[in-house]
Amino acid sequence: MNDLDELATNLRLNEGLTRKEPIQKITEILGSKLRNNYVLEAYGEDSAAINLRELGQNDVILFTNDAMRSQFVEKHPREAGYFCVVVNVKDIYAMGGTPLGFLSVISFNNEDTLKEIVYGLKKGAEVFKCPPLGGHIIPDAPVPSLDCSTIGSARKDEVLYSHGSRPGDALIVAIDTDGKETPFTGFDNTSFKNPDIVRKNFETITTIAHLKFATSCKDISMPGIIGTLAMMLEVAGNGAIVNVTKVPKPDSITLEDWLKVNPGFGYLITTHPNLAQETLTVFEKYNLAAVVVGEITEDKRLAITDGKIESTVFDFTKHSITGIKPWDRNLNKEK
Repeated sequence: MNDLDELATNLRLNEGLTRKEPIQKITEILGSKLRNNYVLEAYGEDSAAINLRELGQNDVILFTNDAMRSQFVEKHPREAGYFCVVVNVKDIYAMGGTPLGFLSVISFNNEDTLKEIVYGLKKGAEVFKCPPLGGHIIPDAPVPSLDCSTIGSARKDEVLYSHGSRPGDALIVAIDTDGKETPFTGFDNTSFKNPDIVRKNFETITTIAHLKFATSCKDISMPGIIGTLAMMLEVAGNGAIVNVTKVPKPDSITLEDWLKVNPGFGYLITTHPNLAQETLTVFEKYNLAAVVVGEITEDKRLAITDGKIESTVFDFTKHSITGIKPWDRNLNKEK
């Protein structure tokens, strides 16, 4: 081998290049048909090109990301792929939006794990009609991991924020109680159902946004029903009283465990009391459990009650969760 041949070989075997080879497996699994009208180009490009002309002049872009725990990815890679899409689109819907596509970063140490993760991502893309736009791989990671970033759109005058609640608003828990507990995902109420039904369930939130029924909305996530509400109240500068006996739940799960659960479909919505029943009707149409469980207050305290006695969970004059205060948000708007 002459010097030039050796150089050519070394360049061909450059680790920075060979570590890209697993992308072939990913594109083989995903194919090229997972698209929607918003995606002009994705695979092979440095960035996905989104056709904004498909959106109206009054639309805004939503952008979110989330990751799966390494233990979950290692033990259940296909499920981790699917639920990584779920938790991302869940955030887009929470703001009254429609998911347009997602990017993923996959760390793995064997080909089987990679394939399983991608098959899970593919299922999520198909269920939510939210196509993969590309991403990044780390093929020699000590432990597998996965995170996704998702782009969505919403009408500017229909965006639902988590900080919009007002004292006197009704607090609604809307959740699909037809599901099963899982070790890592909390409460799975999506993966085993007809994709059309799953999408329609999530689209109830965009319907409520379009009808302008809600003053605020937030998806129930890892902190559970009460923890998520606490985060919601902290950024709004409000308090709430919640009758925990009214929270819809499956009979098979204790109330304490249920209040900590992270469901696939599950949202907290606040609305003017006069619009509460109309809001509930949107969910009832799709057999989703939705109940007014409490009221937003102005005393900076999150309290729970069983209808007889009450107890303070958070006093926001003393307790802090994220540290994000309503005055911080307002100052940022002014800058």
